[in-house]
Amino acid sequence: MHEYVSVLQSGSFGRNLCGGSLIATNVILTAASCKDQSFDYVSIGSDSVNTTSDGERIKVKETFIHPKYNAKTGSNDVAVMLLERHSKFTPVKVSYDVVEAGTPTIVRGWGTQHVQFAALSELRDVTVSNDQCARWMSPEIANESVVCVGGKGGKEACLQGPGYPLTVQDNGSEKMVGLVSRSTGCTEVNTPVVYTRLSMIRDFVEPFVNNTATPSPLPRKPVTQTPITTSAAPTLL
Repeated sequence: MHEYVSVLQSGSFGRNLCGGSLIATNVILTAASCKDQSFDYVSIGSDSVNTTSDGERIKVKETFIHPKYNAKTGSNDVAVMLLERHSKFTPVKVSYDVVEAGTPTIVRGWGTQHVQFAALSELRDVTVSNDQCARWMSPEIANESVVCVGGKGGKEACLQGPGYPLTVQDNGSEKMVGLVSRSTGCTEVNTPVVYTRLSMIRDFVEPFVNNTATPSPLPRKPVTQTPITTSAAPTLL
């Protein structure tokens, strides 16, 4: 089951432009590139973006972005959302293992073609090396903080926005190794999709999974690229 896949929402199912994953019962992992869209709710465990009949909808309490997120290059494109209450669903297991080129992967999310009645879909493809990825995009983007998927199989990724999970199978269980970065719709056939590599941001993500994080919350107004100060922030309970 894939109830951990979530969609970020604003108001009464008004906007669904970013995805996320439940990584702890009250924590959503998403993309930092979603930070300026003022999402205040998360829909978890539903097969549709416009209903929670088979899932649940929880209000966002606080949002945190990676202190080294670079909006220009997309590096460290990750954020977490602390929810007001715990979800009833089981979180996905987060893996910090290095994903080698040629690894089979799965990405799940909602497509762009039929947003109003979209059902959760998945795309299976394999990872490619960053050197290969740099043939399609700037080496500044295809850096060590990302993992690239596709580009050789002729498959087209059509996701509604960034933040959706990239997973691998390990002895019958599913583990999250990355998330969609800066996706704005359908990619071109034979063009890789860039994902934030979780193995490179373990120091940021792991404290939230273990409930020991103490970073400063994301301001509601747009922020600059100045690293977030963490010394004065209260401990999350």
